[in-house]
This record gives sequence, structure tokens and C-alpha cells, in this order.
Amino acid sequence: MVPTSTLRRCLPGSLLIMFLMFIPNPAYGAVTTTGSSGIALDTLEWTIGSSSSFAVSKLDFETTSWQNSFNVQWAPDTSPWFLEGTAGFGYVFSGSVVDSDYSLPHQQGVFSRSESDINGHHSLLFSLDSGYDIWTTDRWVVSLITGFTWTQVRYQIENGEQTIPAGGADLSGLNSEYRARWYGPTLGFRWNTDLRPLPLFFFLEGRYWPIIQYRGKGTWNLRTDFEQSPSFTHQDDNGYGGDVTALLRYPITNHWMVEGGWTGRFLRTSNGTDRTFFSDGTQGIIPLLHVSQDTHWFRLGLQYFW
Repeated sequence: MVPTSTLRRCLPGSLLIMFLMFIPNPAYGAVTTTGSSGIALDTLEWTIGSSSSFAVSKLDFETTSWQNSFNVQWAPDTSPWFLEGTAGFGYVFSGSVVDSDYSLPHQQGVFSRSESDINGHHSLLFSLDSGYDIWTTDRWVVSLITGFTWTQVRYQIENGEQTIPAGGADLSGLNSEYRARWYGPTLGFRWNTDLRPLPLFFFLEGRYWPIIQYRGKGTWNLRTDFEQSPSFTHQDDNGYGGDVTALLRYPITNHWMVEGGWTGRFLRTSNGTDRTFFSDGTQGIIPLLHVSQDTHWFRLGLQYFW
């Protein structure tokens, strides 16, 4: 059963989708609206250390969340151009994080490790894109797309337990947070085709993120020397990545269509800066060696052609 708190968090977004699905149809172009929901599986990993071969600390996050998105596309009549915007929102309802510290190069010599739960918090996504249909036949349309995407996930970290050394620090009062934010321009393609004689349509989209900026912010409540917010920040402007979407669509009527499929997003960055803020006003700086985030979203949706 989905917790009541989860339903309360998801209800505003669900009402927004229901409202936007019934906006009036402009007379000067074709409008398509799509609402999608589904389960997303996320992994996030970051390491800090003196060099690429000597990481002193590594955090591994694994989460499950309920994700929603709403997309509006506008295409002028008799034009190959189109514009679209997407807003995504979700609730992280379960997960775990492992925090490991190393005394030797190549992530060897683990002298400290803790395991904690991720209980709650949210994710957001916003994108704005334009596209151009470069190849159209009676069965398919191939388009080039470019735009800008901003995405963020926040983790609420609780119920910690020190596993190395056994019986180490008391983490029972853990109530901390980490926020991971990625944003940058994208460039890609889109392919829509029918699957005749089946009454289905296939949608495939691939995007490349050539330049990604990454920002992370953490708050750690169990050490008085940096329990203020933020306790530390991450900054890295050397990222890249990509995402892929594959969908099957089935037309119910001339205006309504249902869809189901998968979206994968894979983001990477390296050679950044980890900055720790201490309560006495001083700061500590160490290289942010690597950050990666992989997302697999399994989704169902409903599309309406105005």
C-alpha cells in the first residue's frame, strides 16, 4: 500500500496533469499533451580524493521513486518545426546509501563504512526543446531535436549503521540530506513510425548531453563542526551524458492514445571540487573525482491530440 504521505506529495502533480490536459486548442497549430507516470530506479555515485587513483571517500546511492511527467508539444500548421516543454516531478520513497572511506589507493583498505536508509524527498525535471522534421514518409517521421534540460534529485538520509568497524560510531540520530543537480544543452534525434499491420506505433528518441554542469549540496547533522547547511558542496562543469526513450503507442480514438515504455538517463562528470564548510568559518577543499547517475524509468502514459 502506498503511504498516505506519498499520496499527499503526488496529488498536486496529478491534479496539475488533469488540469493541463484540458487547455483549449489554439487555432493556429496542432497541440499534443502527454501525461506519464511510473517507477524509476536510480543509482548515484560520487568519490572524492587526492587523485583519480586514490579515492578517500565514496558514496553509493540506490533509490526507488514514483515519477510523473507532463509534456506539451506545439507544431505550426504546414511547418516541419515544433516546440515542446516537459515538466517532471516525483517522490523518492525508498532506498539506501553506503558511505565508504579508504586508506589505500584504488579503493582498497576500507577503514570505515556505514549503511543508511533513504526515506523520502523529491525529484524534479524541466526541459524545453525545439525540433525539425527532416524525413517524412507515409509510415514514419524522423526529426532532429535540440534543447536544454535541468534535473534534480534530493535524498533524505536516516537510520544509519556503522558496519566497519563493527560497533563504531553511533548513527541512530542520523537525519541528513544530499541534493544532486544536473543541467545542460542537449542534441538528438526522434523517430516515429507505425507498425502496420499491427495497430501500434513505435517511438524512439536519443539525446546527447555534450556539456553538463553538476551541483551537489549536502547537510550532515551528526558532526557539530559542520552540521550547518550546507555542510559541503560539489561543483563540476566537465560533465557529459545521454538519455534514450523507447515507447509503444496504441490509438484508442482519433484523439486519445495510450503508451508504455522505458526511459534511461546516464550522466557522468569528473575533475570537480568538493568544498566543506566548518562551523569556525574555515573551509576544506579536495578534488571531486567522479560523479555518475543512472536512471531507468518504466512508464505508462496517456496522450491527447487537440
